[in-house]
Amino acid sequence: MNFSIIVPFYNEQKNVEILHKEIIRSLTKIKNKHKFELIYVDDGSDDGTLKELLKIKKKYFPLRIILHKKNESQSRAIQSGINESNYENLIFLDGDLQNDPSDINSLINYYIKKKLDMVIGWRRKRKDNILRIIPSVVANKIVNILTKSKIHDNGCALKILKKKLLTDINLWGDFHRLIAVRLIELGANIGEIEIIH
Repeated sequence: MNFSIIVPFYNEQKNVEILHKEIIRSLTKIKNKHKFELIYVDDGSDDGTLKELLKIKKKYFPLRIILHKKNESQSRAIQSGINESNYENLIFLDGDLQNDPSDINSLINYYIKKKLDMVIGWRRKRKDNILRIIPSVVANKIVNILTKSKIHDNGCALKILKKKLLTDINLWGDFHRLIAVRLIELGANIGEIEIIH
C-alpha cells in the first residue's frame, strides 16, 4: 500500500528534527511492505521552523515542504498537504511531538487487517493537564450525543484514512478534528486504536 504522511507545523523549530528522525525510524521498519511520501507544511511559522525543515535530508523517502506565507489554521495546512499528496492513503500527525510516530505501524496494521476506511488514535492515557482533559472529554461526549459517532477522542490528530473519502470535503477552521464524525455520517467504516500520548 502507498501512504502520504502529512504533518502541519506552526512554530515548532525545536521539534522538527526530533519528529522527522522518529518518523524515519518508524517507517524504516516497514518500508519493504509499503511506499511512503512525507509532506511537511509550515503554516506561516515566525520562528525558525522553515529553516529546520529545509535542513532535512531527503534520502529516505520522497519529501515535500509546503510553505504558507501566513498562519492559516491546522485544517488549512492539512488540506494543503492533501492537495499535494500522490498516494491513495493519508496519515496525519501533529508536528508538536504530541503523537508518537512509532504508533504509525500499529495504525497501518489495524487499518489493513480490519479493512477500514479510517483509523483514528485514542489518547486513552493523556499526559495533558486536567484543564485540557476535562473540556476534551465533555466535547467528545457532546459530539457523540449529537451524532452517530462513538469515537472516544475526536481531537486526536493521529489518523489514517482513504484519500477518496475527502474528495468532496473541504477542511476549514478546526474541522480536521471532526473528520471522523463527518465520515461516519457518510457511512464510512471507522475504527480507533489506543496510542501513546
